[in-house]
Amino acid sequence: MWLWSLAAFTVASALCAIAPTVPTLIAARVLQGLAGGLLIPAGMTILGEAAGGARMGRVIAISSVPGILAPAFGPAVGALLIASLSWPWLFLVNIPVGLAGLLAGLRWVPRGERAQAGRLDLVGLGLVSVGLPLLVFGISKAAETRTLTASSWLPVLAGVLTLALFLRRSLRTRTPLTDLRLFVNRVYAAAAAEIFLASAVLFGGLIVMPLYFQIQARQDIVDSGLLLMAFSLAAAATFPVGGWLTDRYSGGIVTVAGLLLSLASTVPMALLPADADLVTVVVLQILRGVGMALSGSPGVSAALASVRRDQMADASTQVNTWSRVGGALGSAVFVVILAGSMPAGAEHEAIADAFRTTFWWLSAGTVLALAAAVWLTVRQRGTTGRR
Repeated sequence: MWLWSLAAFTVASALCAIAPTVPTLIAARVLQGLAGGLLIPAGMTILGEAAGGARMGRVIAISSVPGILAPAFGPAVGALLIASLSWPWLFLVNIPVGLAGLLAGLRWVPRGERAQAGRLDLVGLGLVSVGLPLLVFGISKAAETRTLTASSWLPVLAGVLTLALFLRRSLRTRTPLTDLRLFVNRVYAAAAAEIFLASAVLFGGLIVMPLYFQIQARQDIVDSGLLLMAFSLAAAATFPVGGWLTDRYSGGIVTVAGLLLSLASTVPMALLPADADLVTVVVLQILRGVGMALSGSPGVSAALASVRRDQMADASTQVNTWSRVGGALGSAVFVVILAGSMPAGAEHEAIADAFRTTFWWLSAGTVLALAAAVWLTVRQRGTTGRR
């Protein structure tokens, strides 16, 4: 599945590059997203099965390094490609990487044993595919309008009802789309909550900071991309340490430490003056990168380490879903908060106030993620005590 998904992603990238019209490009991007949606949980399943519980933290942490480096080099490389070449190169660069990955996968990735998967629950797939986007759209719309209008509460209601039907079906059918009974495991449930909330503040911050550099600090797109590297490079350097700490102590206590550091580096952003020194901002982003690295992969490691080997595929799929949904909600909500706090034609100080408001909300989201991390720590200690 991982190899086929990587091949499909590479082909879809080529289709994006040669798309003659915008609708064709959008269709090719949909194919690219479908392939990517299969690629990530399949890869995570392979990693989880190969690592085992004792090495889960280090393996997940090291494998997360490329993902966190992407926000650092992506904007800068993308800006350079557009400025020097043209937009199709944003997709053409994927082709040699995809081909190299296929050759490496064919040679080194273990095939494993084929499990008895049963029939695909098409009804469940349809319900969750409709329910999640409706819920995310409705919440984003409510945050945008700051009122519960029909355009916001109707999608939320429809999404909740659809997901409730999905939950009911998943608990009653013999072959559910994904095994939701994993949430009976309290360590897994706590880890899933931490992953969801930490992803919301992580991706929310990742989309707010480029806007801060461009709008508030008045940097161009290339310089903004270079400034963003501080966060991702700090996180990438911390991931291996976080993995070692997770295996030595526990994912819960590491996520608590990481989110405390994230909070300590986000609150000052809400207190900075309008003409803040960029060196100070970059230092705070370095600290935030370290904190988010310590709160990201340790939560994933804790979730995967808490399930049996035969449950790994379901767990990796759910963990990836919670992370993506949390990231989508965080990105939408925090950008809407920023836009809603910034009146049209705002002066420099008013723009600074809008960013301060957004950073206060990011701090509040970090506090919620911290509460989930404390819950995870308590559950892990309780499990260890019973053993």
